[in-house]
Amino acid sequence: MPEKKDANELFAESEKYRLDGKHRMQLRRLNQALAEDPHHPEARARRGRALYLKGEKKKGFKDMAQATKLDPNLALAWRLQGQSFLDEGNDKKAYDSLNKAIEFEPDNPRSRFARAEAYHGTFEEMIEDLKLAKANSDDEEFLEEVNQKLAEFYMLWSDDLLEEKGVQGALMAMHAAYETVRLDFYLHHMVDVHQELFEEALAYHECDSKIAPQAGAIQYNMSHIYQELAERCITKAKELGYDPSEDE
Repeated sequence: MPEKKDANELFAESEKYRLDGKHRMQLRRLNQALAEDPHHPEARARRGRALYLKGEKKKGFKDMAQATKLDPNLALAWRLQGQSFLDEGNDKKAYDSLNKAIEFEPDNPRSRFARAEAYHGTFEEMIEDLKLAKANSDDEEFLEEVNQKLAEFYMLWSDDLLEEKGVQGALMAMHAAYETVRLDFYLHHMVDVHQELFEEALAYHECDSKIAPQAGAIQYNMSHIYQELAERCITKAKELGYDPSEDE
């Protein structure tokens, strides 16, 4: 007769099935784990999410809520509950749950990414969550999602700043984006918003990247609106042995 497995062993097996995408077997092992120990918080949280994804949402939310009560410090339970609220379109409840998840596990990239998706807080705060998600993951597929979301948020932020503070405000967002994601993610968006902004961003990108010292020449003759960044590009161009003023 095979040796009886305890709840922890059954939960470990369920995790292997989950990672292999064998969700029916995952749920079966979670049911067995909870039959052995109804107070196993990780199994309760994982079963709640599995039931939610299966379409049994009411049962799923009940399990996840119970998991947060069994172990109020369990980041996994708060994260899965927050993700499920997010999937439901309940951004406020998602944000509150994900705040708890991050309180107990601040470096978890999935919690950071999900909280940014909840769209509560400022653009700067959401972007900071995404930057931390990016810094704490080596999953290439996930990182691609993060980069796409970063580009989206930078575009939205630059649109807001363009309306609020004009071109210089939008450039603040673009400079921040340059430090985080490739600028060409949204150059085409910018050209639709403001042609001069596009030219400014392109010249600034080339100058700072040391791709084309001639960017300084472009900047040298541009409007005074861009004077501060123009001077930075001119300085960079001169450092590279090119004086844009000679083109006048």
